[in-house]
Amino acid sequence: MSSEHRAFLGLAELYLRPYGSGVPASLVGDLSELKISQSQDTKKIPGKSILSGGADVKTYTQVSDVSVQFTLTSWHLDNLKLALGATEIDQAGGTVTDESLVAGYGLVMLKHKGAKSVVLTSSDGSTTYEEGKDYTVMPSGLLIHKGGAINEADNLLADYEHPPKQVLQGLVTKGKQWEMLIDGINRAETDDQYSVHLFKVDIPPVSDLDLLTDDFGSLTLTGTVLSTGLGKAESDHYTYTKIG
Repeated sequence: MSSEHRAFLGLAELYLRPYGSGVPASLVGDLSELKISQSQDTKKIPGKSILSGGADVKTYTQVSDVSVQFTLTSWHLDNLKLALGATEIDQAGGTVTDESLVAGYGLVMLKHKGAKSVVLTSSDGSTTYEEGKDYTVMPSGLLIHKGGAINEADNLLADYEHPPKQVLQGLVTKGKQWEMLIDGINRAETDDQYSVHLFKVDIPPVSDLDLLTDDFGSLTLTGTVLSTGLGKAESDHYTYTKIG
């Protein structure tokens, strides 16, 4: 074993592909954290005879659990889909004419989010209400102002445009397994390269998603590294390769 001291300061990118698919792995993004945890169970046959001197007669150790935790700094929709166990639905933009609404002091939701160029009138078309004074356009609908010209329970008609949208349906995909590849450099050793290959990983949806913080958002996910059943000659879980 070499006594040479080598420091490590990693920088890495994550690639994923569905387990067993054989397709090219997709770039997920930069990692700000990567940690592999592993635990083992050891079984012992304790020595209780005079000849054994109390030493264990036999021990057997096996891997009981391997997990990986990683943090993504990119909030790309594909990363959010992974974090939320979600599917994506593309919604086309368009123009809406005479959408019927019933006023209330608060947020009146529209059928389509992201409305712009809003024209809001009374149901008979005789009154056109003023944006900013009578209502405010919000991402999900119209915020009706108290003290404006709109009264509680008034019947209204809304004309507006809305842009294309990508909608994530959370907690829809479950039990999907991935092959993870992490390519990185060791900045502490003149940028030596390294590669970590996790063969089969079950990544459940995140428990927490911090949408409002004082810092840039990140996505921290934890997965279980499963055994591939390759046998004793090779690792069943992962490899770490130093390049250079």
